[in-house]
Amino acid sequence: CAGEGVLYASDSEEKGITEIDITSGKITIVYQSEDPSFWSLFDMTVCNGKLYFMYQRSVDYAEMQLKTDYTAGYEYKGEQVMCLDTETSRVEEVEVPGVKRLCKKSNTELLFFAYEEDTGFSYLVYDTETGDFKDSYEANQENDLRYSAVMTYDNVSEKLLYPDSASGRLRALDITKKGTQADFYSTGLSFFGTNSLQCVNGCTYFMLDGKVKRIDNRSYIKKTEPLKIYSADRASLPADVLGYQVNLEVLDAEELATKLLAGDSDFDLL
Repeated sequence: CAGEGVLYASDSEEKGITEIDITSGKITIVYQSEDPSFWSLFDMTVCNGKLYFMYQRSVDYAEMQLKTDYTAGYEYKGEQVMCLDTETSRVEEVEVPGVKRLCKKSNTELLFFAYEEDTGFSYLVYDTETGDFKDSYEANQENDLRYSAVMTYDNVSEKLLYPDSASGRLRALDITKKGTQADFYSTGLSFFGTNSLQCVNGCTYFMLDGKVKRIDNRSYIKKTEPLKIYSADRASLPADVLGYQVNLEVLDAEELATKLLAGDSDFDLL
């Protein structure tokens, strides 16, 4: 990820993070884990002058089973959130139980995707200046952000973006409106690595065929009222709604048949 005149990269060999000066090319190790259970680092972002990242330690089977909720689709893998002050080299843990992903939301805010025992998966807005959680929004359980390796936030359109692994499309979510989403661009890619999708000033950047691809989100995400769609498959939306905001509700075959037989007209597409 990028900081002020520098780049930060995870270093698996050193079990830490290196800082690369863009001007001089100087490489410095700014963080090195002393935890023998260290496994990996991911989801790095600079916010409010500090470096935040996800830290994963290896966990034994008993601990994983104790904290995992397979019914909800949540699997505990030893994730923790860390905050590094690069000037003092001080590292602190930010306690976010059930955390799965993080990204920068604004100059002073982080956005976490996490599992909460009482409410299920949620989006948590964290204020880096006060150290408090400002807002919490219940996530749509039908989206597959649970399985995505990356998410980013467009603070121009105020949408959370992530790649849908089933369709290879970029998906935009309004976290304040549960179920509202828009598949807005087909990448043709089935896999995105951590930190491989970035959004800056309303434009999304990612690698495609060895080149950096940039798209202006405002040219692809249509400003319309959400279309109501009932579907038996959450994997992907019809191609003809690409770019449109939709409210998707996944029903089983019996529920879909009941909607049709009852002559319900509270939907736009099936």
